[in-house]
Amino acid sequence: GTIPALINLLKCPKIKLQCKAVGLLSNISTHVPVVHALVEAEGIPALINLLVSEEPELHSRCAVILYDIAQLGNKDVIAKYNGIPALINLLQLNIECVLVNVMNCIRVLCIRNEDNQRAVRDHKGIKYLITFLSSDSDVLKAVSSATIAEVARDNTGVQDALAMEGVIPPLVALFKGKQLSVQVKGAMAVESLASHNPAIQKAFLEKSLTKYLLKLLKAFKIDVKEQGAVALWALAGQTLKQQKYMAEQIGYNFIINMLLSPSAKMQYVGGEAVIALSKDSRMHQNQICEGNGIAPLVRLLRITKIAEGTLLSVIRAVGSICIGVAHTSNPISQHYVVEENAFPVLIQLLRNHPSANIKVEVAFSLACIVLRNDLLQNEFWEILEISYNCINYLMNDRNRDICLRAGYALTLFAFNNRFQQYLILESGTMTISIFEPFLESTIETEKAMAAFQQIIVLAKVIIDVDHIALSARGVNILVDSLYSDQASTTVLTGNLIASLAHSRAGIPEAFTTLGTIQRLCYHLYSEKEEVRSACSCALGYLTYNANAFRILLKECRNKPNQFIRIRNNISRDASINPAFLKEFEMQQKVGLPSL
Repeated sequence: GTIPALINLLKCPKIKLQCKAVGLLSNISTHVPVVHALVEAEGIPALINLLVSEEPELHSRCAVILYDIAQLGNKDVIAKYNGIPALINLLQLNIECVLVNVMNCIRVLCIRNEDNQRAVRDHKGIKYLITFLSSDSDVLKAVSSATIAEVARDNTGVQDALAMEGVIPPLVALFKGKQLSVQVKGAMAVESLASHNPAIQKAFLEKSLTKYLLKLLKAFKIDVKEQGAVALWALAGQTLKQQKYMAEQIGYNFIINMLLSPSAKMQYVGGEAVIALSKDSRMHQNQICEGNGIAPLVRLLRITKIAEGTLLSVIRAVGSICIGVAHTSNPISQHYVVEENAFPVLIQLLRNHPSANIKVEVAFSLACIVLRNDLLQNEFWEILEISYNCINYLMNDRNRDICLRAGYALTLFAFNNRFQQYLILESGTMTISIFEPFLESTIETEKAMAAFQQIIVLAKVIIDVDHIALSARGVNILVDSLYSDQASTTVLTGNLIASLAHSRAGIPEAFTTLGTIQRLCYHLYSEKEEVRSACSCALGYLTYNANAFRILLKECRNKPNQFIRIRNNISRDASINPAFLKEFEMQQKVGLPSL
């Protein structure tokens, strides 16, 4: 019963007595029962009232106690009694120990609490935090950086407000100093500010922050390297182009070192960097193989106590190395993966891992490893003695994403392979009812993916509907998807059409008849590079169809810039009919438009 008595002493007007009582409380507030007693005795409003006193010792110790209280989930109560404006008001002082304790308290109040993050912004606390980044004190620099990290975390509005107040130049300046501890906290702030915020990512990249963060990867301490890696990957953003750029900046050696690191975060970033580099790039895939990048990935697959997020990233990386533009395969990387004995490890995960997410990603990666490789297909099915049943049952999972991903894995196994289609048919009854929810989905990317996978490639596997009708429906859905105003849908559809243009005979003709060429040409003028690239790839593969060849040639002759756009945007690994290029050059020399 001591705590209520001490709280009563805080309410008396004698400053020395208040200091003694607060001093005692700050020595015991790290204990959970003490915090509960403080809250029950209405200690929070009493402590906040002392923040407006004239005594710095009271300010400092009250901030420490409120920090301890906030760590046990009383953040909203502190905010209710106007604790945040009272704390922000103390940031005007010039006493380091008070400032450190106040900022630490604000930091904890903002952890996973959007209302408190907004309160710091609304009560003009941001400008003080930014000012301390340019302080002469390394302690204040570090503490303010850590506080900014939590004030901004996962809150786009606050991230933007900090950028508007000018947080970026002083934050970048921290990395030009020599104090590693300050730079680690600065990297925390960078990670938090840049997370899912393209404008801030761009601003940091323009200030050449990457080269400073790369220096953290050379540090001896693992926590320093870890924070450097995480901050770099926050700057990589969500677009493939930016992620690829960042992975190239990090370089093969650092990426492989990350995969070999004991840190789960570094392993994750390493896996994501491999995915970004290898996506649609045979050159990078081959260089990763030649640089001994496969062995660390397979080693991680064998670790039993690996974080699920890291494991997912590594599994995806193994698959990504083996598959290229428009579902082409890379026999070189496929061979490297098999040589490292990845098959048994992946099969073990597919059979025994408790997570359906892991199982479905393993199925997809296995499909990538054997894609269009008859030798590996035979080795996979005969030597390892497994059937499609372990993938088929994932298609009945309650999670829609897992069902769709399982369908995608089956699609890759069956892609341009009649024998595998027959084996899927033999392994169990597959009906249209499994796919109907996706084909009727309001999510455009789901609908397009379902049309590609389950209708066009698996059409002969579905037993209760005529495969010609299924294929026709799938083609119509994909052509309709090209009229979407969502860039992600257009990119996906362009890539899927590119794949289908070199699959079954008749499919390219069907796309051409429905006006696909004209619509793909329309998207060549998109502001988004990913859209232009995907549609250019689709057009390139469609030129192998005589009718599509003729229509696209007419388009390019009447609008010569059309050809330049295709050539400038088509992926390096994509294919375009050499006869089309030759014919266009000849027609260009003649110089007449098409009638």
